[in-house]
Amino acid sequence: MFSIKILDDDYNLVSLISYSALEWDREFNSVGKFIVEGVVGNFDRETWKYVYIEKRKELGKISQVNWKNEDGIKTLTISGVFVEDELNKMICYAKPTDFDDAGTHTGTSILSKGSPTWVTAEGTADQVAKAFFDGFKQISFRNYEVGDFSGAGGLVTKTFELPIEFGTIEPGDYHYSIHNRNNEYLGDKLYDILKESHASIEVVFDYIKRTKTLNIIHGIDRTQDGHADDINPILFTSKNGTIRRASIVTSDTDTKDVMIQTSEDETRTIVLANALPDSIGRFYHEAVRSNESDFPGDDNGFKLSVMADATRT
Repeated sequence: MFSIKILDDDYNLVSLISYSALEWDREFNSVGKFIVEGVVGNFDRETWKYVYIEKRKELGKISQVNWKNEDGIKTLTISGVFVEDELNKMICYAKPTDFDDAGTHTGTSILSKGSPTWVTAEGTADQVAKAFFDGFKQISFRNYEVGDFSGAGGLVTKTFELPIEFGTIEPGDYHYSIHNRNNEYLGDKLYDILKESHASIEVVFDYIKRTKTLNIIHGIDRTQDGHADDINPILFTSKNGTIRRASIVTSDTDTKDVMIQTSEDETRTIVLANALPDSIGRFYHEAVRSNESDFPGDDNGFKLSVMADATRT
């Protein structure tokens, strides 16, 4: 059995736990999930935030807790997703027409600091994936805070950055790739870029240094097509008896607190971002719904209208 540590928000050790069953489902082209059943430990909802397996340096975020008391018998099950899911806090937003907020253009809430100036990234898949990670792991923007419908509080600058550093690229055959920035979630974009090259990403957690590092990894083809006819691939199926027990739990726990809204025409691209005052940087995208022509010469009025649309979403 794996030794599992429970960590708090700051990755400090809270507890070691024992358990009766563990499902540690590491997906290759998407964020995996974990389920720990029959947990025995001093459970505290306020401090139990992550599960960590030191042997594999893999970190999972607890998103669902199932506690039962039936006829005096108490059971606890915890589940969630792996830390690669943090990449989907960020969006690969379309390139704004302007970057500096001089007050002459409504699409200027995205600031130049750290914002990529390219529309298309091309090269080998590992190079393209790194370009997207470096370009969209952080964002700075200036706009009114959500809820300030009068604009009395003035424009506020906010900066968000994923606490994940880039690590290594595993050797392998990375195909030529070309990708545009089309308002996708960053994690999903990286998986998509690397999938054709049979590659993927992993986020490794160093418990001693309290650091998270993204590595690009290259897989091994274990399908029948990747083997000679007389060599059978590894199959895990209930039909063949290699899976005797399975349990699937789904939970819709994804919440967002920053809205990026975009609009494009033949001459320019508008990108506006709005955040709650206490946002931690979980981004959502939608198209601009307000009509800019209703605010002739009134950039602030248009921004406030777009912010109101974001508030209602």
